[in-house]
Amino acid sequence: MVAMAILPAAHQAPSNRQLRPSADVGGITASNKIYDGNTNATLNTSAAALSGAVAGDDVSLNSAGVAGNFNDKNIGTTKPVAVTGLALVALPQETIL
Repeated sequence: MVAMAILPAAHQAPSNRQLRPSADVGGITASNKIYDGNTNATLNTSAAALSGAVAGDDVSLNSAGVAGNFNDKNIGTTKPVAVTGLALVALPQETIL
C-alpha cells in the first residue's frame, strides 16, 4: 500500500488544530520479470484504488505517470517495489473549503 498526504498549502488551520488529511493507494502489483540487470518494474495499475479520502470530497487517483523499481537488481521473491508518479486529482482548493 502506498501512503499519500493531501496538504493544501494555502489553507490555514486554526492555531489549536492541525489538518492532516491522508489517503492510501492499493491494488498496484509488479509483474514477474526475467533478470536483465536493472531494477525497472512493470506495474499493473488496473485495480489501483484510492481509499481514506474524506467523505464528500471529489478526489480521484491518476496513475497515468506511474513507474516502479525493485529495491535492487538481484533475483528474488516478494521483493519491495518503489512506486512513483501517482497523482491525486481534486476540485480546486477554493471549492473544497
